[in-house]
Amino acid sequence: MQAGAAVGAAAAAVLLAANRRRQAPLVLAVLAVNEIPSGWSAVPKWAPPSVGGAILIAAGAALEQRRRDLSRLSRSVKAMR
Repeated sequence: MQAGAAVGAAAAAVLLAANRRRQAPLVLAVLAVNEIPSGWSAVPKWAPPSVGGAILIAAGAALEQRRRDLSRLSRSVKAMR
């Protein structure tokens, strides 16, 4: 369980550092990847597909928002003419 906590802490540090645009996330990500095999057996079989699905849903929502923004911008530019 300690390996899982280490991976979780490393993942949180990577996300925090990436949010602040630091270069350290790469080093932390490498360290976290080295710890994954030791704790992989503790991960439920449904967890990786769930995380993948959540990432795909978030990416789709972001894409739809950008498409809506582009459509709104296009309408605004056409209205200026």
